[in-house]
Amino acid sequence: METKYKIKGLFAKIRDDLQTEITPCLNRGNRGGYFSVTLIVFSLIEYLGTLYKNPIEKDEKNKRRTYYTKTQIQKTAIPYIQKYLGRVRQEYKIYSGLLYALYRHSLVHYFHPTEILFDNKKITWKVIKGSKKDHLLCTKQKTNYSKVKFTEQITLAINIDILIQDLFSSLDEFEKDALKFKKISTNIIRADKKLNNPRPAFSFTQKYIIHDLENL
Repeated sequence: METKYKIKGLFAKIRDDLQTEITPCLNRGNRGGYFSVTLIVFSLIEYLGTLYKNPIEKDEKNKRRTYYTKTQIQKTAIPYIQKYLGRVRQEYKIYSGLLYALYRHSLVHYFHPTEILFDNKKITWKVIKGSKKDHLLCTKQKTNYSKVKFTEQITLAINIDILIQDLFSSLDEFEKDALKFKKISTNIIRADKKLNNPRPAFSFTQKYIIHDLENL
């Protein structure tokens, strides 16, 4: 029963935090929200994937298990998209890796989604809100410009209103499994504990962090 209450409490907090953060961004009078909502959603997906998989990682220096988690998207976020968002909408299973590549990585580092060149094709992005269509719609357009490096442009669009609805639905599915399957509930509780533990300084490879810590 204690595990059940922990799971329910954690999911209630996730829903509340998500609603609190995204509501101002989805305000119809607000011109923005396209990138902020997308960034929040995919960051949360990475967190949920870590809870789902609870990846066991090792400290390469000491060759021992770590008591913290460094999320790896191919092991956590993408499986979450495929399994739980995929239950909500089939297209998530098809575009899981591409969605993450387009809408997560570059938003974090460069404040706008990326574009990808592949096999003479440019894969690009489109973020919309308000409309109740075009979510995960993939459109193709031939290009005839001699100076470009691609002959076809493929656009994968997301609708942030529908994306949010689907994320909440995926949370319902994830919670059902957590309450039903012991392995998933154990992963969630252990991963959440690791994520809330202080992270040891040596796990940060950047020298500037160590320099600052030494001068505290």
